[in-house]
Amino acid sequence: MVLLAKCVESESMKTRKTVDELIRDLKDQDLWLRRAAAQDLGETGDPKAVEPLIEALKDEMSFARAEAALALGKIGDPRAVEPLVQALKDKEDHVRTSAARGLGNIGDRRSVEPLIQALKDNDFIVRGWSAEALGKIGDERGIDPLVRALLDQFDNVRREAAEALGKIGNARAAGFLIQACMDKDPFVSTAAGQAIMKIGKPAVPALKKALKDKNESIRQVARNILDEMRSPLFHRKN
Repeated sequence: MVLLAKCVESESMKTRKTVDELIRDLKDQDLWLRRAAAQDLGETGDPKAVEPLIEALKDEMSFARAEAALALGKIGDPRAVEPLVQALKDKEDHVRTSAARGLGNIGDRRSVEPLIQALKDNDFIVRGWSAEALGKIGDERGIDPLVRALLDQFDNVRREAAEALGKIGNARAAGFLIQACMDKDPFVSTAAGQAIMKIGKPAVPALKKALKDKNESIRQVARNILDEMRSPLFHRKN
C-alpha cells in the first residue's frame, strides 16, 4: 500500500511539472529522475526541450541517454538529427537502438547513410530498428542495403527489411522479396508478400518472371500474389 501511494504521488507530481522543471530534472543527481524527465519531455513535444535533451545524450548513465534519444524522436525537431547520428555510435546497444528509433521518427534524409551503416551493427535489435527507420524515411538509397538485410541471420531483421522495402515501394526490390516469401520464418514470408503488394503494379514484371522459375514454390508464390492483385479489393486499395 505504501508503494502504491508513492506511485500515485509520483504520478501526481509529474502531471504538475512544467517543461522548465523537467529540463532542470535532466541534471538531477537521481538517474531515474533524469530518465523520467527525458521521457516526459518527449511527451510534451515542446521544442524548448530539444537542446537540453541533446545535452542529455551525453549523460553518464546509458538509460538516460537512451530515453533522451527516444524523446528527441518524439519531438521530431531536425536539430536532433546530427546528435542522434552520433548516438548511433554509442557503446551501449540500447542507446544505439533508441537513436535509430529517434531518427526514424524524425524522418530526415541526412540520417540515411548512417542508418545504412547501422544495418551492420553487431546487435540485431539495432539492425532491426535501423531497417524500420529506413523504411519510414523512404529514401531509395536504402534499397540495396535492405535487400542484403533480407539475408540477416535474425528473423526480426529480415522482417523489418521486408516491411521497409514495401514502404519504399521500388520495383527493384520485387525479385528479392519474391525470394523472401520462401523464408523459413512465417512472419518474414508474410511481410515479404505484403511488401510486394505495396509495391503494386510495378512489381508485376518480376512476378511474371517468377512464373517461369524452376522452383515450383516460387512459381506458386508468384501466382498467388498475381491472383490477389487481380482482386477488386486490391484495386480499391490502390
